[in-house]
Amino acid sequence: MRKLGASIPPDLAAVLEKLALHRSDVCEEQLHTDEVSGKELLTRMLGGSGIPSQWVGNDFVADVQKLVRCLRWLACTLLPEVHDKCKQDGRRYPESSTLFFLWTAAEDVILHAWFDFILQHRVSHLSLHFDGVRISKPLPAPVDEFCKQCSDHIFEATGFNVSICQK
Repeated sequence: MRKLGASIPPDLAAVLEKLALHRSDVCEEQLHTDEVSGKELLTRMLGGSGIPSQWVGNDFVADVQKLVRCLRWLACTLLPEVHDKCKQDGRRYPESSTLFFLWTAAEDVILHAWFDFILQHRVSHLSLHFDGVRISKPLPAPVDEFCKQCSDHIFEATGFNVSICQK
């Protein structure tokens, strides 16, 4: 949001910050589930899914739904041509599609910076996976240190603060 120069209501900004900085705590304390299931729920909601029955009545999930509506509105405001094209294409949920395109554009910027950094180290294999990258060994530093270097480089190159970790 900061990178876009956009603002959202303070209560929704607090929800977004909690999700960005404390996802594992949110999953445990607010969603009452494990991090894998919580991440799936949050990702599905970001994509436009409604609240699953087991979370109906959960105040935090309702706040996430409000946040997602706000993010869709923001995406449509920032990318009106994309939103219009999504409507013209007959997409069932053009607002969700517009947010998806904004989200994947940010991911693309991050991945390009990440790849540029990794390739500086002449790895013999680099492949993109749905949840990260696979890199051949030997790495130029121990895994934890290399992950930190990747995160630092992405921040320096893009301004996006991401946490890279070994899976």
